[in-house]
Parts: sequence; C-alpha cells; structure tokens
Amino acid sequence: MLGFEKLAETSSIAVSPLGGHRPSEAKVRIEAIRSALSQRIWGAVILDRDFRCDEELENLKESLSDSFDIAHIHPVKEIKNYVLIPAAIERVIIAEIFRQTRHGGDAPAWDDNTEKLLDEIVDGLKTHSLTQFQSSYEDWHRKARPGEHRSVFLSEAAIRFERIWGYCKFRIAMVPGKLALSSLNRHVRRKYGVNISASYIIGHTARNEVATDLINLLRELEHAIEV
Repeated sequence: MLGFEKLAETSSIAVSPLGGHRPSEAKVRIEAIRSALSQRIWGAVILDRDFRCDEELENLKESLSDSFDIAHIHPVKEIKNYVLIPAAIERVIIAEIFRQTRHGGDAPAWDDNTEKLLDEIVDGLKTHSLTQFQSSYEDWHRKARPGEHRSVFLSEAAIRFERIWGYCKFRIAMVPGKLALSSLNRHVRRKYGVNISASYIIGHTARNEVATDLINLLRELEHAIEV
C-alpha cells in the first residue's frame, strides 16, 4: 500500500525491541554490537513519545543521535495512536458487520458517528493522560529545580497540557492509543457483535490517511538500506 517494498522485504535489518527498558538501553545494545563486530554498523532507534515533555524529548533525541544514524521519536503517545483513523475504523466495522451477516450471523447496521465516538473515547482518557503527563513533567524538571514545590510543576504541566488539548486534532495524539482502541473495540463488540484490531484497521487504511511523519520515517529507513 505504501510502496516501501524494499524495506518490507529486506533481511539486512535486525530488530531489537526495547520492551520496558529505558531508552539508554538502546545505546548500550548498539555499542555492544559494534564492539563485538569491531566495526561501526549503521543503527536506528525508534521510540514512542509516551508522556514526555518537549524539553525531555529534545534532550533524549540529542543523546541518542550520538550513537544512532537515525534517532526518531514518534510525535504521538505510542504507535497504536497511528491507527486511530475514523474513516478507516468505520470501513473495518462495516466490513466486519457485512462478513458476519453474510455467514448467517446477526448484527445490527452501523449507525454510530465514528468521529464523535472516537472523540468521546479520547475525552474519557483526558484525566488519565493529564496525570501521567504531570508526573513525567515533574520527574524531568525536578532534576534542574530540586527545591521547587510539587504544586508548581503540576500547575506548569497542566497549563501546557490544556494548551495542546485545546486543539482537537492534537488530542488523539496525547492519549494512550492502546487504551483508546480497547475502549472502541469494547463498544463495537457490545453493540454490533464484531471485533476490530490494529491490523484490521491498517488493512483498511488508504495511503493518504497514513501520518506524514510515519511515511517520512519509512522513506528514511528505506533510503538507508539502499545506500
């Protein structure tokens, strides 16, 4: 769909998931590999934004750039945020309802407004996202201001969070995509008797619906294996 066949088919890239490890673990791993091979092999690190503030992101990217040729941090909370695409989600649900009824199952017709439904789910995750952002903000800024009262950090974080939340198109990037998708699936399963997943949504996503930053990252990775 996206046209990155060389990247999809290559066997020259070894993937090492960090899992729950800290980003600094990525530097340890790449340097260990280079030391074992006695050569500086090409390396890329790709991370979720999580609830990091801008200052922490800048510091992290600068630190990782010393060890990696590509140091990319998604501008969304986590990678599953990329599949929270209303039009693609609606296509999946309608397709699943059709498939179920075609095989003799019983399912009501789709009558939800997908954008409104997703907005409601995202709004329901606001408090969780705010408290997580405040905690992460305090952890980072306390390093430079150890004597500051906790209320100051929480207030600063809340103001910054609300400023971003004020733009509807940015909200969906700030909440945990996994939780949003899970909530959406529960609603669809309860009301329509069908299930959706990230892989289903990807299969029903048009190229022009894929986030530009994700396309640029894939292009950069494919270019790297061609060099």
